[in-house]
Amino acid sequence: MMRKFMLVALLCSSCAIISLKKQITSNFFLPAIVYANITSPDYLNQLNLKTKIEIYSDSIKIGLMHSTGINLATIYIMENQLLVNQKFNNTNDTIQFNERRESINLKALRETIMQTTLKSDTLTYTHHLGDLVCTKYMNKENIYLPAQMTFFPSEKIQHMSTQHIYLDYKKINFSKK
Repeated sequence: MMRKFMLVALLCSSCAIISLKKQITSNFFLPAIVYANITSPDYLNQLNLKTKIEIYSDSIKIGLMHSTGINLATIYIMENQLLVNQKFNNTNDTIQFNERRESINLKALRETIMQTTLKSDTLTYTHHLGDLVCTKYMNKENIYLPAQMTFFPSEKIQHMSTQHIYLDYKKINFSKK
């Protein structure tokens, strides 16, 4: 009788039927929705925003809200374009990437932002518009996410300086496939 119990317990634990933590594989479930507060010391009146980041296989959608709940902007990142819908002043801006070498590699960007196992505490995503450096990864619901992101714009973006963003993650939802 004891052997049967041990065999069942061994089988169940090895098949992840009995598991105290969510099992996230290298191709984690998409879409993933991440809620976080962001701050940036680069502005005169230190920027404090709430974000809702929706990560899909073909795009990333970032909603930016003031701490009072007012929707300020939505940013859509796709392979061939970047869309910015500014709610505050009711404008839409689009950056088209016409050449393949200019396009955004969404898989590489996702893997820079979300690590299923901590491969490195600093990862860099390079694009012709600049470099995104993600550092100080923290474990949040079995996914490693950066606590700090720094964007170093390329020389093509003359009106922009280096941007530092600090993230405080509140909640992560994964698709239930």
